[in-house]
Amino acid sequence: MLNYHLDNDTYVIEITNLRSIQIINDIIKLLNKLKNEDCKKIKFDFCNLHNQSYSPIHVTIVGIAQFYTQYYDIEITFVGRKNQYFIYTLKNYFENNKSELEENIFDKVIAFNSNEDVEFISNQILTQLKDTVTCNHGVLIGLSWCMNEIMDNVLNHSKSISGYIMVQVHKRNKHISISIYDTGIGLKNSLSKSNEYNPSSEVEAIELAIQKGVTCDRVLGQGNGLWGLNQIICANKGFLSIMSGHTEARYDYLREKKKIIDSIPIINDQYLTTRVDFTINFNNLINVSEALENYIPYEKISRDVENMINISGWICFDMLEQSKDEGTGTRSSGKKLRQRLLNILQIENLPVLIDFSNIESITSSFADEFIGKLISEIGFVQFSSNFRIVNANDFISNLINKAILERQIQKNS
Repeated sequence: MLNYHLDNDTYVIEITNLRSIQIINDIIKLLNKLKNEDCKKIKFDFCNLHNQSYSPIHVTIVGIAQFYTQYYDIEITFVGRKNQYFIYTLKNYFENNKSELEENIFDKVIAFNSNEDVEFISNQILTQLKDTVTCNHGVLIGLSWCMNEIMDNVLNHSKSISGYIMVQVHKRNKHISISIYDTGIGLKNSLSKSNEYNPSSEVEAIELAIQKGVTCDRVLGQGNGLWGLNQIICANKGFLSIMSGHTEARYDYLREKKKIIDSIPIINDQYLTTRVDFTINFNNLINVSEALENYIPYEKISRDVENMINISGWICFDMLEQSKDEGTGTRSSGKKLRQRLLNILQIENLPVLIDFSNIESITSSFADEFIGKLISEIGFVQFSSNFRIVNANDFISNLINKAILERQIQKNS
């Protein structure tokens, strides 16, 4: 059990370690104890927290705090050190600042309550991923499908106050980790409301939920959300965890291991809560059509690229449009556009026209980061086969040629 003390009229709970998901169990036990003592104010103190933690813990703590505030009228606050990672992740949950999310949506707990919220969050995650890491074929489309399906499940089936999502990008181990949590009725209670299913346990409910066509309401959906998520994570050799009620099922498809964890504390029998965590390796390709048994999802990310295809069947990468936010003057902007270009190529395997129409100038560092490194990464032969630079003025052409030459000299030296 966690240590706590009474400070005037507020119970202060000090948390020093968030490395293990076990901390969630301790928090629920303590909140239930304090609730029964007619507690009205709680402060979580993270000032002495020294380790970084992962998204499942963050979304769960936020969701639980919001639940006890809404249902038991307990005022819950969080305090921590300035620029502390955990406190930083809560910023947009409290402020709901969309303009800040448009700058960086990663490493933040975000609440969603509507289809409009889901669309905004999903679009921002995918847009920013395209500029951050190079994803293998099928990763962005598969990721888009998974996020939208699971958030839609929360809105339609959970009966939760809100859903909560957090995304972390781990560049070193090439992972994208996503956690989606709700304080709703849970999978067992949800499926038991249907005329077709009556799971006797939470583990049975989880195993049912990842089967094709299983749903609590066929009017609302076809029951393919969790099934498709499981199929896509399996195809990617990723990791999937589904926690609902007292039970968590973990599927490690890289190591081909499955683990069931029982005796997880719950808020109460009516609100079992559900958390879905999945990790995708962005270096591993995903054949989404094969994973979904020949169904090809038509995600917005596919439509965006399709709209860039000209009548000759080339993808037109309009530099004026693509660089309108970052410009063409910095190495950082060159890196973003290079990542975006490579991801577009993975989404739609067609040749690309890099169109410099109405671009007057670029810098040497931009040319090196955008084109020089692109050729260095994929090789000159592949670049010549997949890309063509058009409508570049003499100044831009000379800088690009210089960047390519210097990269080749560096490579051969």
